[in-house]
Amino acid sequence: FPPTFMIGKPTFVNGFFHGNIVRLKNYNGESYFAAWRNVTLDTINFGLLNSINFTTQLNENLILPNVWNGKLYSQQEARMVLLSDDVIFVICTLRFNSRAPYGQIYGIIKYEDNALHISPPVLVDYNRTQHNKNFVPLFHASSSKLYLMPSLNPLEIITLDPFAINDDHIAPATMVYQGPWIPLPWNEDYGALRGGTPAVFIPNHNLYLAFFHTRVNFLEGGARGVDHYYIGALTFCPQFPFHIHTVSAYPIILDTTWYEGKWFNKVVSYAVYPIGLALERDHEKNGTKVAGMNSSTIGKGLIGVMTMGYRDADGFAVRFNVRKLLASLDYVSHCN
Repeated sequence: FPPTFMIGKPTFVNGFFHGNIVRLKNYNGESYFAAWRNVTLDTINFGLLNSINFTTQLNENLILPNVWNGKLYSQQEARMVLLSDDVIFVICTLRFNSRAPYGQIYGIIKYEDNALHISPPVLVDYNRTQHNKNFVPLFHASSSKLYLMPSLNPLEIITLDPFAINDDHIAPATMVYQGPWIPLPWNEDYGALRGGTPAVFIPNHNLYLAFFHTRVNFLEGGARGVDHYYIGALTFCPQFPFHIHTVSAYPIILDTTWYEGKWFNKVVSYAVYPIGLALERDHEKNGTKVAGMNSSTIGKGLIGVMTMGYRDADGFAVRFNVRKLLASLDYVSHCN
C-alpha cells in the first residue's frame, strides 16, 4: 500500500451515491456523463462529473424513474456502457418489494438535437441460474452485441437486443454461455468474485478491463462479525466467450482507513465497492496539470478513472495508470 498504479488518493465526490461514468464523445467533452442514485426519491439521476476536480452537475431534465408499467420498484446502483458515440445503455438492479428477487431494468439514453433523451424503463426477462444482483455489462463493438455477466466465476453470459422491446416494455434475454468454475490466482480468503464496474475495452492491449468486488466475514463458527468488502481487477479476452485472462491475486487497498474504526451498522461494515470505469489520456489543459497527477505520470499513456461507493453512503473517484495496473495482474488463461 498504496498500489503503484494508482495516481493520488481517492477523491470524495459529494452526493455521488452509487456513481457511474462514461465518456460521451459529443456531449460536453470536459466532463464525464454520470449517473448516480437518489435515495430520497429512489430514482437514478444523471448529469456531469467534472474530469478535472470530480465535482458533479445535475441534469434536472433527465431521470430514470422507479415506475415500470405503473408498478413501483426500488432501484439500486446503475451501470452504463456506450452502444455508440451518442447512445448509452444504463442498467440497474431492482426489487418490486423487500421479499422479491432482484431483477434488472434499463433505459436507453440518446443524444439528439443537442439534447439528451431517455427511454421508459425496460425490464430484462431471463432465466437466471443463480442469485446475483451485480451484473457486468460488456458491449462488443465489432459485433454490435450487448452482453451481461451475472456471474464471473463460474462465468455466465446472457445477451439481449436492447432495442427489441415488446409492448409490455420487456426485453427477452438469452443465456449464451455457462462456463465451469476455475481456480484463480485471486486469494479467495478475501471472498468470491462478484460484479463491479462495466467491462471497458482497452484498445492498445486488446482486452476488456473491469473491477470486481468481494465480501467476506472473518469470524468462524457462525458468529456474525464484521463484513469486509474488497476490490480487485480482472481482464477478459476480446472475443466471445470472453474468458478471464488475468486477475488480481490480492485486494487493491485504496485507503487503509476504510478498514478501520467503527462500522456504520450491525449488518455490513467496511463496504467498499467499484461501480464505474472510464478511460482518459493523461494530459495538460492550457498548461494546467490535471488534478491528482504528478510530473512522472504526464505523457505516460492511458489513464483510467474508477468510481466507487463506500458504506452505502459516499462516493469516490480515483485515477490509475492502465499499463501499470495490467502489469500487476496474474495470468489465468490464454486468449486465442
